[in-house]
Amino acid sequence: MKKAITIFAIISLFLLIVGCTPQVPKLENNLQNTVQQEEDKLNNQKTTVVQEPLEKTIESSTQIVEIKGFAFVPQTITLKVGDTVVWKQKDSAPHTVTGDEFSSQRLSKGEDFVYTFTAPGTYDYLCSVHPSMRGTVVVK
Repeated sequence: MKKAITIFAIISLFLLIVGCTPQVPKLENNLQNTVQQEEDKLNNQKTTVVQEPLEKTIESSTQIVEIKGFAFVPQTITLKVGDTVVWKQKDSAPHTVTGDEFSSQRLSKGEDFVYTFTAPGTYDYLCSVHPSMRGTVVVK
């Protein structure tokens, strides 16, 4: 009987110890808590906004239009905003380059007219001396 009481006491003591020991949290709960903590950290971080300058450097190029044979050659050209056109007068008769946005003086042979296009659009022009001479600049 003493043996049975001793075994009963040992089993009772074992159950008492196991029952009073705090349980280890499950791994899944730990993982959820860690994820939530990291999300909270991210949500509480300050955000820095970096603004780029509004004006960007415009790479420009120059295109040539020859005035010869009572015509603008080429008759139509396409440019980018910021590009420049140089009209080179090669005729013996005087000519102008006249549009709504720009106008040259009367050009003699060997003279040039230069204009830089700063806005997109279609620009029609003509020679005010010879109105049948027409040209177009398309700026994209």
